[in-house]
Amino acid sequence: MTPSLLRPFCLLLTLGTASASSGTDFARQVLDTPEVQLARTLGLNSLTPNGTALTGTRTGVAAQATAPLTLQRVQQQLKTTGFPNTASLQSLNVITVPYTAQQIATYAGRAVDLLDDQRWTYTIHADFQRAQVVVNLDKTHHAALRALLGDRIPEAALRLGQAPQLRPVSGDGSATTSQYIQDRNRPYGAGARIISGSLECSAGWFGRTPQGEIMLVTAAHCVDPRKTTQFFQTQDFIGTTSTTHRRGIDAIAIRLNNLNYNPNVLYADDWNGHILKRLPQNGPANSFTGAQKITLAGATSYRREWQWFSHFNRIAVQRQVVETPSGFTVDATEYCIVASYAQAGSPNQVNRQPQGGDSGGILLNERNEVLGHISVVGTFDPSLPTSAWEKAYCFVPWTDTQQQTGLFPLNSPGN
Repeated sequence: MTPSLLRPFCLLLTLGTASASSGTDFARQVLDTPEVQLARTLGLNSLTPNGTALTGTRTGVAAQATAPLTLQRVQQQLKTTGFPNTASLQSLNVITVPYTAQQIATYAGRAVDLLDDQRWTYTIHADFQRAQVVVNLDKTHHAALRALLGDRIPEAALRLGQAPQLRPVSGDGSATTSQYIQDRNRPYGAGARIISGSLECSAGWFGRTPQGEIMLVTAAHCVDPRKTTQFFQTQDFIGTTSTTHRRGIDAIAIRLNNLNYNPNVLYADDWNGHILKRLPQNGPANSFTGAQKITLAGATSYRREWQWFSHFNRIAVQRQVVETPSGFTVDATEYCIVASYAQAGSPNQVNRQPQGGDSGGILLNERNEVLGHISVVGTFDPSLPTSAWEKAYCFVPWTDTQQQTGLFPLNSPGN
């Protein structure tokens, strides 16, 4: 990826979800995605992939002043800016929209500022392809939200949908130990199954405190402090968490008691129980939205890989308030890997999609750098017709976990 394109991505390193509760920071985050940044290199408002098709947008003035684009030119520009796998792209459609990406981001920020003062369950994101701010929340709150917004957002630039359909992917701990290949591997590593009470989740990334202590990250909804703060890996006690916040960033740190671990990632093949190798954890990723390939290691998926254009369409920024069965409320801005339902069910994928027990599982980019850990999954935008629904795999970026826990992703040599 060229330095000019990396610069806006690197801005994300300074953005945590606590600060992102302000509309200004949320607007900056949605503009720092490739959907907008790549489009600007082509004179477009936005550029949204959907499988083999690309949809570009322009406002009316830009549409009159700019020469038509060809698919070949767009493919070449994508390659130049760090997206080499464009052979599957077959069509380009450029449409005219009434609002620029900057306007939509500004409107989204205004909505976030108002929603932050409510206690509703909701999600909000910028739909650049349709030039709208999208808020999904229970229909009983629609009128109240419109009244709060007043004239802050033009009516045509706002789309309201039904209640969010996101859920955590923690399990109930009912499966037998023999089903989990990571349980038969010592030392355990990132992606292994971990248990807290009746909650079954995954070991995320290993981090180091400023004082040098190594701790393990997982999702905050994976513990219910009303019952226990302890974690186990099979029958082995591995540690406890002292961070028991019940709302906010979906991340906690486990202070390790059992030293029989390896920070590398367990890279498995299938349910037959074969660990192919241990991937290194190569420190932190500089971009959360520019990954070409994403690998998830989790307790029940073992390994899932997404390749841009083939297996997912984009990485979107979404602010969300989602309640979980353990009593934790995700109230933060997260990044979501967005794929069509056809892509989500692709037979080329390993174990298809994250499932119960994958919460907290580590996500790496193509350089095995830490992106973050899995939080919630489900329908990305239920405001659309069901035929257009997409699957979202939302994760907590490591910068937000650092802000919550003080941990910094460490480097570990592979083996």
